[in-house]
Amino acid sequence: MLKSVSRTRRHTLSTRVSQVALLLALAAGGTGVAHAADQAAGQPAAPVGQGVDQGMDQAGAPADQAIQAPQSAPQGEAAAPGGSDGLEEIIVSGFRRSLNVALQAKRESSGVVDSIVAEDIAKFPDKNLAESLQRIPGIAITRDAGEGRQISVRGLGPAFTRVRINGMDAIATTGSSDAQGGNNRSRAFDFNVFGSDLFSNLTVHKTQSADQEEGSLGAGVDLSTPHPLDFGGFKLAINGKATYNDQNKSKEPNGAVLVSDTFADGKLGFLVGLSYSKRDTQQLSSETTRWASNASNASGSYNGGITAPSSLSAVNGPNVFMPRIPRYSVYDYNQSRAGLVTSLQWKPDEDTEISLDGVFSDLWGTRSENDLEAISFSQARTTVGSIVTGKPVMQIASGTLDANGNLIAGTFNNVGIRSEARYDVLSTQFGQETLNIKHSFSPSFRMNALGGYSVSAFNNPVQTTITLDRTGSNGYSYDYRANSRLPVLSYGFDVTDPANWKLVNGLSNIRLRPNGTQNTYGNGDLDFEYDISNELTLKAGFQFKDFTFSTYNKTRASEIAVPNLPAGVSLASLTKIGGGVGGFAPAGTPTNWLVADIDAFANALNIYSKTGTFSVSQTGTGSLGSNYAVEEKDYGGYAQANFKTDRLGLPIRGDIGVRFVTTDQNSSGYQAVGSTPTWVTVGTDYHDVLPSMNLVGEVTDDFLIRAALAKVMVRNDLSGLNPGGSVNVAGTNRTVTSGNPYLKPIRANTADLSFEYYYQPGALISLGLFYKDINSYVQTLSENKVYNSSGLPLSLLNGTGLTGNEVFTFSTPVNTKGGDLKGLEVNFQQPFSFLPDFWSNFGILLNYTYVQSRINYLLAATSTTTTLADLVGLSKNAYNGTLYYDDKVFSARISAAYRSGYLTQVPGRNGNDVEGTNSTMNVDFASSYAVNERLTFMFNAINLTNECNDQYVGSVNRLNYYNCTGRIYEAGFSFKY
Repeated sequence: MLKSVSRTRRHTLSTRVSQVALLLALAAGGTGVAHAADQAAGQPAAPVGQGVDQGMDQAGAPADQAIQAPQSAPQGEAAAPGGSDGLEEIIVSGFRRSLNVALQAKRESSGVVDSIVAEDIAKFPDKNLAESLQRIPGIAITRDAGEGRQISVRGLGPAFTRVRINGMDAIATTGSSDAQGGNNRSRAFDFNVFGSDLFSNLTVHKTQSADQEEGSLGAGVDLSTPHPLDFGGFKLAINGKATYNDQNKSKEPNGAVLVSDTFADGKLGFLVGLSYSKRDTQQLSSETTRWASNASNASGSYNGGITAPSSLSAVNGPNVFMPRIPRYSVYDYNQSRAGLVTSLQWKPDEDTEISLDGVFSDLWGTRSENDLEAISFSQARTTVGSIVTGKPVMQIASGTLDANGNLIAGTFNNVGIRSEARYDVLSTQFGQETLNIKHSFSPSFRMNALGGYSVSAFNNPVQTTITLDRTGSNGYSYDYRANSRLPVLSYGFDVTDPANWKLVNGLSNIRLRPNGTQNTYGNGDLDFEYDISNELTLKAGFQFKDFTFSTYNKTRASEIAVPNLPAGVSLASLTKIGGGVGGFAPAGTPTNWLVADIDAFANALNIYSKTGTFSVSQTGTGSLGSNYAVEEKDYGGYAQANFKTDRLGLPIRGDIGVRFVTTDQNSSGYQAVGSTPTWVTVGTDYHDVLPSMNLVGEVTDDFLIRAALAKVMVRNDLSGLNPGGSVNVAGTNRTVTSGNPYLKPIRANTADLSFEYYYQPGALISLGLFYKDINSYVQTLSENKVYNSSGLPLSLLNGTGLTGNEVFTFSTPVNTKGGDLKGLEVNFQQPFSFLPDFWSNFGILLNYTYVQSRINYLLAATSTTTTLADLVGLSKNAYNGTLYYDDKVFSARISAAYRSGYLTQVPGRNGNDVEGTNSTMNVDFASSYAVNERLTFMFNAINLTNECNDQYVGSVNRLNYYNCTGRIYEAGFSFKY
């Protein structure tokens, strides 16, 4: 039981009303007070093994640490954490210790900061970095194949968050299925490139200060790896786990080892950490690739009417929607991830510290995909020899329309059916080296110099798709009446019999699409601090960043050019049984079907020869617009004053400053000059002045009020800066996409106000209010029109089999007006240390975030008509909770994270007003048992409820993609020495 804690000073809230009003007035007016803080605002949480207050053990102590509640200093002195005779020492370890260290860092910061801290050496609280971050208020994540990939902060999507690794800007990207965005050509950071075991803490800065580099509107995230001098002496940590997925029954190994030692009387240290994980996942999916209205294209060439008797003529109404490609799909992922961190640290004296840190990751794997689909619903009238297929020649025999105009059930004849097999080889190599030099010229004058380089190279060298086709099939039906996500699909023939399928030149596809993306950063920072007095520190610094991005894509000249099979080779010998949706699709739906055996096709047709009809190039069909590059050189500087004072009647600390930045940008891509693709480069530059202020008022020893104001900017997403464009024909998906290298950055004014009550050690209740006035936004406008009316040369359609009379979706990004974003965060953290006996080892974490932002979206590039809708990527409601038990031997926790639905595109495609993703609730469990101070056993469960990803189109929630990946169970051990 906790005893009462004496205080050197205590003020009641009622005596501070006028002082709080003064603090808020200062925040609103932006007035600075010239008095210094002991340390710069926004410092990351202390690494594992390093004390965060005077009551903690020295570096290198065991995981059990003495954590004391911080106490405000007497007036006129810096507010510093520290032991006091009036404080009771609380001994905590493991998960609870990591919470306390993070809470201490939050309390001491000038801005709004949240952290996740490793529980011990090479032991992060969660398997995945993104899944750890979602426990922080205001953060929601998106998953790819069941694993956390990207984060959104306070309703703003992944591209609005800037990520640093060991103090240096970085971007890490990988690939995914088409439904999850494919090749990441954006500024969004893919956290699944890294395992979590080799990181010591994650720090999220939700407010801006001048010494933080520009580039975020949602938040800045710092990822930090451990350093040897933080531990002291020799340290060894090993962990190993076996994982099991209940959907595909896979069993895979995971492990990490970290070794650290110090030499030369603790002045020199070296650390190396290695991690490896293997992950085999099966994703079962029900898909439509959107529903389309009959009126959603100008000519009605493929989304228009079908042949219908007079009794069913209503199905051809202009506002009737049908699924474009109703199908079931199976994705099999086989993924391995290896990580390496290194640190060489030298501290020759108390005034100098030099560290050289390396972070490396290698993510590689394969993905196979099998689909069985009714392709006619999205096909134009297509004639290949004696074959005539496509939606206009389909015949409906029966159908059911719902109240929203959706044809939710129907039976059809003369339907084109397709079996699609795809195989990808994917890899991401990330590497970063950072040199950091800290030196104190005197007790009051300090310097910090940082330089480094990082590269993230994603390659998808094999992306092969082969389709088999059956035309004129009768008796096909779909039925969404019983379940809008899992329809009954019936094909009217044996889908496993090779005799029922053909490989048709001019209709079937053999797609070869190798692609990749590379991002590099070169950083140089130089910062100085000078203590004018105990109350005022001046900071100034200069930064230079050289960022390059390039992406490539290659295709065949014609993807529907299918050669004859060699003599003696039958289609049956080049196929196999695929699928596997049993237990997922409802009864009456085939669970297996015939698919192309891609390896057999490769051997029979030599499809990877890169010669003749199987040559691939960057100027092939539809590939031009996916080959482009962006280079940015950013020059920045700042001046900032950190201060603290008691002269206004209560202790106030914070920072005020201004940042100046210039961006020189060059964008390159292919443009069609006549009929010749030509590589062009367009240059532009822009300048920003970004003031900021953070204030913290200590109303009582335990009650803080924070206020922050800032002007921020976010550079535009890379895909929108392409000066060229592309014509893309992927089966029945036909698009023309162009970029806009003159896009202006997104700029906003932000304000934050939060109230934090630390009412007992390890406990917090807080309310945070935030407001962002987003001055400008970037919207991708799309319109459907016949290709011939666009003015583009017909030569760009060579090899597609199209005539130019077909309807394409034309898309381009433009700057539009922004809007207001406002919301609140509520955070509650409570260890049950006031309860008796073992009940005192329980605790709870709860937080809730509400965000609102509605902006006017243009409906078409040729119209000024707008629609009011939520900001893309914004979940209005998000909450998560953790109930934990943690003593010196046993630890367990169960966590739930909820994210409400959000929009992904406004307006939607194919006549839909919006596109979006429905809400998710993910539940995870983690536990450990310490046999002794060195050996611990663990058991974890991830996605206990098998939550599925549910994407929709239209405000009426039509199915787009619905996929599930199963539950994952882990059992393992950790050993430290």
